[in-house]
Amino acid sequence: VVDYYQKFGGVEYDPSTVIPCAGSSAALYIALRTLLKEGDEILMFEPTYRGHFSILNGMGVKQNLVQLERENAYHPDLDAIAEAVTPKTKAVLVCNPNNPTGTVFTPKELSAIGDLAVDHDMGIYSDEIYLHFVYDDNKFTSTASLSDAYKERTINIMSFSKTFSMTGWRLGYIMVPEMYDAKAKGIAGMAAPRPPTFLYAAGEAALRGDFKYVDERVAAYDERRKYFCEAVDAIPGLTCDNFEGAFYAWFDARS
Repeated sequence: VVDYYQKFGGVEYDPSTVIPCAGSSAALYIALRTLLKEGDEILMFEPTYRGHFSILNGMGVKQNLVQLERENAYHPDLDAIAEAVTPKTKAVLVCNPNNPTGTVFTPKELSAIGDLAVDHDMGIYSDEIYLHFVYDDNKFTSTASLSDAYKERTINIMSFSKTFSMTGWRLGYIMVPEMYDAKAKGIAGMAAPRPPTFLYAAGEAALRGDFKYVDERVAAYDERRKYFCEAVDAIPGLTCDNFEGAFYAWFDARS
């Protein structure tokens, strides 16, 4: 895992930071429980993955949502991000590339989010599950790669499902900085199952492979992206832009 992240994320980690999980849902649960409690608030970007809300609502955590508008190519308004932070905001969650808008956050945007987190002593959740699925001239940037100050408060949430088409294997992990490490491992040990041991060998084989399969899948998704978005955009009343990353088409039906 650490070799993989150094290669594709540009971040160097110690193996002790990695917590294997039974899929990204378990990884997300452990991460959220590590930093948040009832009455806290979290900064998020909307539209986003719906699974975030069920866990947070069950925990009694309020979501402060910053809208990603089509008029801004589904990228965040940096002023709106700052305005969404309150004294109760304990963390910010970034899905990059974003599910479902496909937004590939820029270094400038991630730095603005990271600076807010440092200034307000917030944790950063970085869901980077779709990091390989980036198209055109867009480039993936890992939040933790931009600054040690961001890295020391960033929990990365990862899965094998999308990159390697291993959805049924239930194999994921989180990478937890030292300041959150003990609590995260305590929660993982008591409240979330670990993957079966034979899956670790499969995960290692995937991460140490030549990534030919991944490259082929990205090329195929890119082809489908262009076809589908063009086809939907041709339907009267629908507008569908080519998304920057991930593999979801987010189209506008308001007219």
